Amino acid sequence: QGISKGIPYYHCPKKGCSAGAKLAYVEEALMDGLQRELEHIAYQCQDVSAPAVAAARENLIAVESELKKAERQREKLFDLFENDVYDLSTFQTRMAALTEKIAHLHQAQESINSDLHRLSGAENQHRMERIRNAIELYNSATTAGKNLILKGVIAQVFYSKPKKTKPKDFTLKIVVK
Repeated sequence: QGISKGIPYYHCPKKGCSAGAKLAYVEEALMDGLQRELEHIAYQCQDVSAPAVAAARENLIAVESELKKAERQREKLFDLFENDVYDLSTFQTRMAALTEKIAHLHQAQESINSDLHRLSGAENQHRMERIRNAIELYNSATTAGKNLILKGVIAQVFYSKPKKTKPKDFTLKIVVK
């Protein structure tokens, strides 16, 4: 960052880098990019179909029911072993199979929960809220505050501008967190 003719500019101090651009133009492009990202996420949230969420919830209920059933089977298995109905080798064989079944059910439950989280758009809602807050707060923040706001929502910004072009002839690629 530097100043040329009293106007703040972004530029690279190394020779051969991209040409500089006015700070105001870069900030405007950043806010436009964040607004486009916000609209893109909102559009993605609209694509989520209610039937997919309902099906995932039904699957989750079925898996949780199977999990409860398997836990009851485990308790009965212990009772049968304690009452000497099963010998040690039978108990161990059946316990190993039951433990494996319970592990698979837990994996299925976690998978369905993550699908539900993704389908319900909870993480997208959180991202949208962070971006919306950044856009609203940016213009009223100090320079240090602006820096913190941008660091809170942007992972990376790629800037390119050919030399000897108009001041607004640059591109920004924004990678949002």
